[in-house]
Amino acid sequence: MAELTITADNVRLGANLKTFRGVAGETITPMMPVYKHTDREYHKAANTSALLADCKGLVIGFGEDGVSIEVATEGLITPGSTLVLNTLYVIGSSGKIMPYDDLASGKFGTVLGWAVSTTVLDLQIRTSGVATP
Repeated sequence: MAELTITADNVRLGANLKTFRGVAGETITPMMPVYKHTDREYHKAANTSALLADCKGLVIGFGEDGVSIEVATEGLITPGSTLVLNTLYVIGSSGKIMPYDDLASGKFGTVLGWAVSTTVLDLQIRTSGVATP
C-alpha cells in the first residue's frame, strides 16, 4: 500500500467530529495532516522529525498561506479515499495519510486513526515523538 490519494469531493464529516479553526502557513489540501509551526500557523505534517510529526489534525477543505482553515481533531470522517478495514493509519513522509504497515525505520509514527469501514476513519490522533527502530 502507499499514501492515500484523496478525492476532495468525497470527503464527508461525521456528526461527532471535533474541529477548530486556524491559519494556514502554506498551501494545504483536504485531509492533509498539519502541525502548529513556530510562526503560529498550520503547516503540512510529516513523519520525518518529531516537530513535523506533532500532528494537530486533518485539514477540511483547501487552504492557502494566511487563510483561515478548519482542522478535524477527533471523530468519524470519510477522507475521500478507499481504506482497508481495521487498518491503523499514520502520517506519511510527504504530508499525507498512509497505513502503519508502510512506516519505514527512522520515521515518526504519529497515529491518525483506525479504518472502521472501507470509507470511514475513526480519527484519534496520538503523537509519540519517537522514531520507529
